[in-house]
Amino acid sequence: MNLDNASQTQADPPRWQRHDIPIQVLSPGPGPGPSLLAPGVPDQLLADGHRIGWLFRGALWTLIPGSSVTVLAAHQPIASAVPSRTRWLLHMEGSLWCGDPSTGQGHLLELDVLGQELQVRAGTSWVLITLPEGRMLLPTPGVPSTPQLPDGAMRSPSLAPWSAGAGVVWHDFDTIYLASGSHRPQVLGQVLNLEAFMTGPGGAAVFQSPHGSMAACPGGSLTALEETIDLETLRFSPDGNSALAATAGGTVEFNLDNGRILRLWRPELLPVGYAPSPVFFDEESGCLVDGSERTILQGLDLAGPSLHGDHVVGPGGAAWNMSSGERTWPFGRISGGLAVAMPDSVAHLGDEGGRLMDYAGQTRAHWNHPFQPDSVAWDVVQAIRDDAAGHDWPLQACWLGRNHDCVFTTLEGNVIVVDTATGKVSWRAEISPKADSEGWPQLLCHRGVALLRDSESSMLLPSMLRLPAPDEPVMATALSSDTLYMATASHLAALPISGKNTETNQGWKTDLPGIRLLVKARFLLAVQDDHLLLIDPENGEIHRRLPRLLDGHSRVLALGEDAFAAVTGPEEAPDLLLLDTESGSMAARWPIPADGAAMVVGPDGRQLWAWTEDGSLVKLPIENGDPSR
Repeated sequence: MNLDNASQTQADPPRWQRHDIPIQVLSPGPGPGPSLLAPGVPDQLLADGHRIGWLFRGALWTLIPGSSVTVLAAHQPIASAVPSRTRWLLHMEGSLWCGDPSTGQGHLLELDVLGQELQVRAGTSWVLITLPEGRMLLPTPGVPSTPQLPDGAMRSPSLAPWSAGAGVVWHDFDTIYLASGSHRPQVLGQVLNLEAFMTGPGGAAVFQSPHGSMAACPGGSLTALEETIDLETLRFSPDGNSALAATAGGTVEFNLDNGRILRLWRPELLPVGYAPSPVFFDEESGCLVDGSERTILQGLDLAGPSLHGDHVVGPGGAAWNMSSGERTWPFGRISGGLAVAMPDSVAHLGDEGGRLMDYAGQTRAHWNHPFQPDSVAWDVVQAIRDDAAGHDWPLQACWLGRNHDCVFTTLEGNVIVVDTATGKVSWRAEISPKADSEGWPQLLCHRGVALLRDSESSMLLPSMLRLPAPDEPVMATALSSDTLYMATASHLAALPISGKNTETNQGWKTDLPGIRLLVKARFLLAVQDDHLLLIDPENGEIHRRLPRLLDGHSRVLALGEDAFAAVTGPEEAPDLLLLDTESGSMAARWPIPADGAAMVVGPDGRQLWAWTEDGSLVKLPIENGDPSR
């Protein structure tokens, strides 16, 4: 450990503790075993010279080209990752993890013990932690202790560890310095008006200034690159002698020893890294490709997922038939926006308006955008999430069970019913001004009946009946074909929704505060105190309390007649469980991140299909789950 102004630093350095993370191995594409059918849209794409990796909120997925996919279920939000040939470092919320993503074996460094006001710059060998009272430079497990650096280095706000290897880079005014192991610091050269830089393995680095881009390879000196790069797209080779980056003229591979361009690709290919040759993300096709543009992995795309009968639509921008297990549309057939699966067709609302398609993937009809037909601010979902002011965006959709009528809710609180065969709007309302403290309006749908609920009222569609509000805040709701069930802190009520009678005719005193409800066959399924409860909707009594198998973060989804699926663990990346209805025993468990978008048992009763809001789609064989995890 190295501390600047150590006498003023009160915090004890945290220690790495052994911490293995559960993994799940999947085969890419359909097959009899656990399968990854669509990767979805990741937060970050990386490579370490051997594996390609991508991040979702609570998981690292890695692919060895031509081989299997490994899911590392971190169970915490992952802010970033640093890859190297031998290990990866994950920066998670309140901690760092360093280990082998292929096995899940590694070590955890808890950062919460240091307080909230800290900054972290991490490589796979050294970690720099900045606190209000000083700095810590810590080695990762198995790396010798860090050296004593000059005070000027420890005070420099630009001090950064190498991404791999034991060393740091910093600058003082316009001079760039490098230090490694027990060697004395050396001067790399000067960069006038330095704006930003990024470190690579073994002392490689690229520096950005108004005058252009400069680089150094391991053991080399500064040299100017032939083109100015976009620093955020920079990906180093494992040895640090070359790098990929986007430039104004396209995506380029540079020789970092002399700054010359080695190869040039079209601008739509964004650098991912090396595995072991260059790998790119093709924005146009939603695929990972190699340097010859041969496909490595498809399906890095999505539309809001939807399910009807045997059909799953949306993940990867494609459609699947659960009975056959096969993909029925090509990847990228739809992209962005929302999909709504119906008996004989699919409605898709995206940046270019709406269209109606059949399950062969053929377009039946086009229609204009029903919210903002003249808007041009629809093409980047993330930009709208970051700055939503003045824009509208479809958030939820469902089929109303008649013809091709679908209901959509939006970011701005608008609700419309659209005939997706013609694009005609039959009903429009604003039920909530944007999002309030309770979030956006909730849309529930079951067999053609839609319930639209915000923090103050509820409405049924297509009848558009206003529902009476309980005296207490509603904690949970569930919808069947003819009844709405609402749970408050002290009551469970049943509200008939068939016909025009919307008087609450049943209300039972309960001791189930905060339960979550789902309709399953002739029972209500609820969760309380980590137990699964079967409730008789005729009298509100608990029919069965299943053994305690879950934890306080558990959520449950009803599946077939003989089993429940539950997601348990932190909300960002829980495991999937399959529980037997009668005994409550665990039939299967998989460490697969599932943010709760949907899961269902396939028609054969032997496959669990799970898809997430990020667009990943996984198929798991129920009989092969591992209850011992």
